[in-house]
Amino acid sequence: SHWKEQPMSVRPGILLLLSLVHAAGGAEGARVADADGLRHALSAAKAGTSILIAPGDYHGYFGAADLRGTEEQPIVIAAADASHPPVFRGAGECIHLTSVSHVILRDLVLTGAKYNGLNIDAGDEYASPSHHIILERLRVHDIGPEGNRDGIKLTWVDDLLVRDCTVERWGSGGSAIDMVGCRRGLVTGCVFRHTDSGASGVQVKGGSAGVVIHGCRFGAAGQRAIHLGGSTAPAATRPLDPPCEARRVIAIGNTIVGSMAAIA
Repeated sequence: SHWKEQPMSVRPGILLLLSLVHAAGGAEGARVADADGLRHALSAAKAGTSILIAPGDYHGYFGAADLRGTEEQPIVIAAADASHPPVFRGAGECIHLTSVSHVILRDLVLTGAKYNGLNIDAGDEYASPSHHIILERLRVHDIGPEGNRDGIKLTWVDDLLVRDCTVERWGSGGSAIDMVGCRRGLVTGCVFRHTDSGASGVQVKGGSAGVVIHGCRFGAAGQRAIHLGGSTAPAATRPLDPPCEARRVIAIGNTIVGSMAAIA
């Protein structure tokens, strides 16, 4: 409804939201109720698979690679009952997805991971980033707690929507959301809470471009609530011409409370 009020530079992010949101509708699918059943469902998932996870605790690491949905048939990993979401209690990481496309994660709780709560990357296939990912109503909390530990780690991910998620108490030197080499992303309606430690809230770096951070609330989200740019190892930096850490990154309509720097 506010389309005409937005600057031209913001409109690509809104277009991304409109293009992805239709895929976020629910669908009946296979129900799982324990860790072994979930791991089997992840290994067997294909376009159109909907994995509905029963309430309860799911301990350990859950990983999957090469999950390939389509625009018409995304792969959905979601709570069977959104009012009683499953709780992933991770060891190193709660969930790690590599080289995936058209995947939706919805209504999950991730906690207790030593490194990252959720990690999505392109593996070694930097020429083929993960793409068309929706993260919706996730709650990620108490990750690390010491060191460079992220609530949500995204490396070389394109066409990304993070909506209505809450991230609290991640690592002392990490980020609530760390985006490295990500393109065409929208982070909207999220809440980030931490302390005034050396951490940051949302960091966009490593050759990222076309990212919008919109309508989020930051409560003492580390020393830098929003960190645009950074210092990324050359091997992990996605090429931009001319080279830089980030380009066309927009923060609009956010509320920032606390932190040594609201925006760095």
